[in-house]
Amino acid sequence: MGPYLRFNKVGFLKIYIPLLFAFFILKCSFSQNLNLNSFAKSINENELKSLIYVYASDFFKGRETGKLGQKRAVKFISEYYESLKIKEA
Repeated sequence: MGPYLRFNKVGFLKIYIPLLFAFFILKCSFSQNLNLNSFAKSINENELKSLIYVYASDFFKGRETGKLGQKRAVKFISEYYESLKIKEA
């Protein structure tokens, strides 16, 4: 009776562990898709367009590294993220 029970345990593990693993992988991917979909719906075309126009304006002077335009761009983006309550990394 001992080897028969051991065989069932091994068979159980061989079948159900991969199924459980696949279930958890799928569960995680679906929750990420829900977050992504809600984020995608929150994007407003007019707001995005106005932000791009501001960021591409002459005020930022090309955003060259180390120059005034780049420092202005960093400040603009960081203030915008703060207004959205996005935390620093």
